[in-house]
Amino acid sequence: MILFKNNSILYSKNSRGDLNEITGFDDTQKELSIFLTQLFDTLFPVGIFFGGIALTASIYRSIHYGWYFTLFLNVGMYLVSVVILIFRRYLPSIFMFLVMIGLISIEVIHSFLYRGVASAGMMNLAIVCIFTGIFIGKKAGIFAVVVGAFFALFCGIGFSVGALKMSIDINDHLLISLTWFIDISLFIMYVICLILTVNGMQRQIIKSLYESKETASHLKTEIEMRKQIECELRDSEEKYRSIFTNAAMGIFQSNSEGQYLNVNPAYAKLHGFDSPEEFLTHIADVESCISHEDYRQFSQFLDTEGIVEGYELQKYHRTRDKIWVLANVRRVLDKNGQTFYEGTVQNITDRKRAEEALRESEGKFRDLVEKSLVGVYLVQDDIFKYVNLKFAEILSYTVDEILDKVMVQQVIFPEDWPMVDENIRKRISGELESCHYEIRIVTKNKQVRNVETYSSVTKYKGKPAVIGTLLDITERKHIEQALLESEAKYRTVVENSLIGFCIVRNDIFQFVNQRFCEITGYGYDEIVTTNYMDLVHPDDRIKMLEHIHKCLHGDKSESEHNFRAIRKDGEVIIIKAFCSLLIYGGSMALFGTFMDVTQEKTLESQLRQAQKMEAVGTLAGGIAHDFNNILTALIGYGMLLQARTEPTDRSRLYADQILSASHKCANLTQSLLAFSRKSPISLKPVELNAIIRGTEKLLRRLITEDITLETHLSERDMIVLADSSQIDQILFNLITNARDAMPRGGKLTIRSKQVSLDNNFILDHGFGEAGCYVLLSVEDTGTGMDAKTLEKSFDPFFTTKDMGKGTGLGLATVYGIVKQHNGYITVDSEPAKGTSFHIYLPAIKATIKEECFSTADIHGGRETILIAEDNEEVRHFIKEILIQYGYTVVEAVDGEDAVAKFQSHQGIDLVILDAVMPKLNGKDAYDIIQSFQSTTRFLFISGYMRNIILDKGIRENECDFLKKPLLPNQLLKMIRGILDRKE
Repeated sequence: MILFKNNSILYSKNSRGDLNEITGFDDTQKELSIFLTQLFDTLFPVGIFFGGIALTASIYRSIHYGWYFTLFLNVGMYLVSVVILIFRRYLPSIFMFLVMIGLISIEVIHSFLYRGVASAGMMNLAIVCIFTGIFIGKKAGIFAVVVGAFFALFCGIGFSVGALKMSIDINDHLLISLTWFIDISLFIMYVICLILTVNGMQRQIIKSLYESKETASHLKTEIEMRKQIECELRDSEEKYRSIFTNAAMGIFQSNSEGQYLNVNPAYAKLHGFDSPEEFLTHIADVESCISHEDYRQFSQFLDTEGIVEGYELQKYHRTRDKIWVLANVRRVLDKNGQTFYEGTVQNITDRKRAEEALRESEGKFRDLVEKSLVGVYLVQDDIFKYVNLKFAEILSYTVDEILDKVMVQQVIFPEDWPMVDENIRKRISGELESCHYEIRIVTKNKQVRNVETYSSVTKYKGKPAVIGTLLDITERKHIEQALLESEAKYRTVVENSLIGFCIVRNDIFQFVNQRFCEITGYGYDEIVTTNYMDLVHPDDRIKMLEHIHKCLHGDKSESEHNFRAIRKDGEVIIIKAFCSLLIYGGSMALFGTFMDVTQEKTLESQLRQAQKMEAVGTLAGGIAHDFNNILTALIGYGMLLQARTEPTDRSRLYADQILSASHKCANLTQSLLAFSRKSPISLKPVELNAIIRGTEKLLRRLITEDITLETHLSERDMIVLADSSQIDQILFNLITNARDAMPRGGKLTIRSKQVSLDNNFILDHGFGEAGCYVLLSVEDTGTGMDAKTLEKSFDPFFTTKDMGKGTGLGLATVYGIVKQHNGYITVDSEPAKGTSFHIYLPAIKATIKEECFSTADIHGGRETILIAEDNEEVRHFIKEILIQYGYTVVEAVDGEDAVAKFQSHQGIDLVILDAVMPKLNGKDAYDIIQSFQSTTRFLFISGYMRNIILDKGIRENECDFLKKPLLPNQLLKMIRGILDRKE
């Protein structure tokens, strides 16, 4: 290998003469390599020179001493050395090395054994050992160098001191200078020859330089790569950890048993937790925050497919509220082959709600369009692509007859078609965004009608289209034409119209008709030249200005509106106005028609209140039904407990109290149903003072702390024929009204006493019958009422309270209840002096018997009874009672189950059916069982009102019926009576 430098680039030339650039060296190493190459190239002539000197001296010495063998040996070695040096670049290094070592070894042997020249032998031996070590390299070479050097040193010292003997005295030769000159020259030549033939030194140095650099570079590169990989791994881990931690989407991992392994903060927050640690502490597994059915379906799908994408399901928030999520989950294996699941979830609750709202909005606007009183159409390529029912009705077609079949030109009056065609073209091309104009159309039956159309451009299935509305104004046109044709006829119609007409120009009334004067209370001369805003209520003037402005600018969609007006006498009325533009006196003016809709709005408000009360009644009926089921079980088991305890047992007293309270609750429920459904009330002798005392605690809760409640009750028993729950209703309504009349507190007094009504009372009040009455008075110190309000106090839906704070039915209800009890009610009130209500109920002489809930004298039986009741507590109670009295009981949970049980059991004597049940109601089950066996006897029970029962097809007096709550003795007596009845 020969090195040389060209333009700061280091090249090597191999034995074939190819040039190779040497890479991996720095500048210092390259300079050293070039220096060594130049040095070794210079050694070639030096080696030839010293070899020639040694050869010349050796020839001389050999001829002088007659050493002809030595002469030939030295000449041969010199010639071989020269040949090797000349062809060193073309011969293998190992060949040249072995040849040179061989020649030197011959010289060593010849020097020691034949000539006894110790100096040549030692130097040549040292050359063999040193360069063999260099060529071999590593540990073996070092060992050869050390051993050879010591061996040569040992021999030299041994020959020098005489310890070793040879045939020729070595000392003589050591003293001959020519011998040393020859030996040194040969030594130099052989050293140079070995260096140049083997390239040992040059190669070894450069190789060492290159390999050390390459090794260091490789090691450095490997270290740098390792650091880079570690850094990249750390960056990657930090990046994905950051993504995992900061991701807005929830991420989780779970094992094959469904237990959570890891979740990110977003996943924890989605479930209502502040951190993943808190989530994993409270939530054990996936199923705990998903319904069982959803989890089962989701798991089956995941196990089958191995991956779930875009799966929508409901999960539980920490508050147990349901949230919608979009899940993407896949099954993976870890390095140990264990299965686990990882995935992401995204909260789509808002999206689901938005979708639901969108569906509702779409349905609402679809209904708005389909049921609109204005025709709606969509035209594309001059053909109708959509029309609503009103549009088809205007043209006397059906919708199917128009869609994709009728061209626009077919329905346009021929003279108006150029204008319509031009407008359509301009809207499609973008010259006009929207337009409004009137045209004539031709219906299916060839009638010509005037219409008003509003239209604009839109996109339909990716192509331009025209969408618009069509309003049939034929009648309006006829009216306008009639007005133009006959002023007299117009004036007659206007003046005698039940609708108010006016013309306004420059904000001043120019003309009004007689009806307008009647509505406003002004005379014609008073109102003409008056600013129209003077009649508008101050709170509605801004709204009126907006409508007038839009109407003046051609927005006819705003031509109709309602506003409040002030009559001349100060009364506020509600006006429905229709405005349009017309030319009056040569300039633009507003033409308005006015209708007084005050009464209609009042009736509308009353209707809404009635609907609210109807809804309350429906709700009350449903609550009472469920409450009656509860009371049935409560009263029934209470009576069973009462029957099983001795009269002296203290538990008997507890049972009596439970039953008493339960019956009062049942009465209150019946009252609620009676009020909500206006069912007949149940009148029986009651003691009025006892009712007042029983409700006093509840009445105190109806009033505020700044109101003092006092009761002054007569010490005499005041017995009346009444429904106690209805009396409670009277007290509740009157106390509530009194509380609202005392917003800053006051005094509320309830009094009772016995009075006699005479003819003077009848003359003063204009009603009543003489006799003994019980007087119930409710007095307050509130704001009171004036005479005008007092006259309407008992009118339905009349209220002095703000909107949303009263229905106006409280006092009307009180009045109705009093009349149902054949009583009378009066009211005294003055502003700021309070109000007093006086209720007169006829007094009676009767003894009130305390109800005793006993099961004595009740007879049982051995018959088989089928009970069909969907309420489990009621069904078990009835079963317990009947079994206790010897009956055999078959249970059914609904109508279908009742029919099936009747077919599967023989000898059923009586069927007890709840009137309202799932699957089959009582009447349906009754009809089916009757078709099987017409002699079977039935008893219907229900907690609903009578009208609900009648709706189910159970007619009065058609079957035996028992109202809930059921009393054991009442139930047993009725059952026994039905079974013992002779057909």
